[in-house]
Amino acid sequence: MRGSKYTLVLVMSIVSLLGLTTAIIPTKAATPTVRIYVNQPPGGLPFQAPGTKFTFTINIATSGLGDGTTAGIIQWKMDMRVDPNVLDIDTTVSPGFPPKYAAKFKAGPGHFLYEFANIMGYGAPTLFLGTNDPSTGYQDEISETGVPAYDYGAGDYCSSTWPTLLTVEITSKNDTQGCLIDLIDVMYRTGDKVWHYADQVEDGYYGTLPTVVSEIADPFDPTDPIGSTWHELYPHYCNTMTLTSWEDNGDGVLSASDQIDMTNDTDGWIYWWHVDAVTTTIHFSYKTGPLPDGVPTGELGDAEPIEPRALEDPITEPIGTVWHMIYPDYCKEFVITSWQDNGNGVFDESDQFDFEFFGEGTIYWAHLDSVTTDLILSFKEKGPGVPEFPLGAAVEVGLIVAVAYIWWTRRRKLTEVP
Repeated sequence: MRGSKYTLVLVMSIVSLLGLTTAIIPTKAATPTVRIYVNQPPGGLPFQAPGTKFTFTINIATSGLGDGTTAGIIQWKMDMRVDPNVLDIDTTVSPGFPPKYAAKFKAGPGHFLYEFANIMGYGAPTLFLGTNDPSTGYQDEISETGVPAYDYGAGDYCSSTWPTLLTVEITSKNDTQGCLIDLIDVMYRTGDKVWHYADQVEDGYYGTLPTVVSEIADPFDPTDPIGSTWHELYPHYCNTMTLTSWEDNGDGVLSASDQIDMTNDTDGWIYWWHVDAVTTTIHFSYKTGPLPDGVPTGELGDAEPIEPRALEDPITEPIGTVWHMIYPDYCKEFVITSWQDNGNGVFDESDQFDFEFFGEGTIYWAHLDSVTTDLILSFKEKGPGVPEFPLGAAVEVGLIVAVAYIWWTRRRKLTEVP
């Protein structure tokens, strides 16, 4: 435990608790889908000692795409971002090796497109790395494609047999602070030379998987967060917590790189967290009934999506912004396509908007119920809650001792009576 803040708790002893032939048979479902995700354990990629090189894979899973058809995948591309204070992506190419064998990115044998090309008798696809900015952790335009482009692509069989799209080697710079491995603008091209957004993109996480909490206090003051109450959105929906201590990073507001204690109102324990990001969440409800211009609607239930945004930056131009859902379908992404303001010029409570999930092609109409501040937190440590002493610790300890003394002397007198 940090320091001696739990000494009183310990003294008082108050404790809570392969069969593919050359003639590939195409199969295609009614609604093809493509899922691209960071392959990681349920709790996130484990911490590594600073300076340690380690690898993870970005995988692909498809449904309804026929191998060896024009609907199959012939190329993919994406950007990737990490926190440069936590992880290092270095695209240095090993001497004497072609780009696809770059030191930190691999997409050779055993990978999705490579093995498909091998089966079809195509030349091996080429991995392109784009540019990397070490100061921001942003890797721009990673892509893999056949040169020249294939007419027929990979589908369900290849994604189930060789699900690895890309292997990434990375270097740890921190073993106490986690960070998001953010997959951005993930797209694939089919044999008909058409680009598509991936239907489902699942980012990764280095370190313990983060917790997302949403503030309950209204309005929330980021300069004085102690005592504020929060509602957990992910992974344990509906827990409530109270922020009980704050170590600021020096900017005077609750922001990324701060450290906080929060008391969980459910179990009474105090949890110590690193603040990864302070973001904005919109809580909305799907609307029913006829929609403007005959736009179809969807009955999917309440949702709570999230987009990183500064606390002091009200959303004044929501059209075209991309969001990812926290609850109930974590990480499902959508874009806002229209906006009906309530008259105050800010995207907030009582506005109405249209949005589209990437890859679905259906427009949904929603009512904006509320806008709240969110914290994305990395767990550091926990300890039993500190007991409350309404009259002061010294007074209450004295009362306990006095009661114990009276009980003991009275008991002795009673036992001495003949």
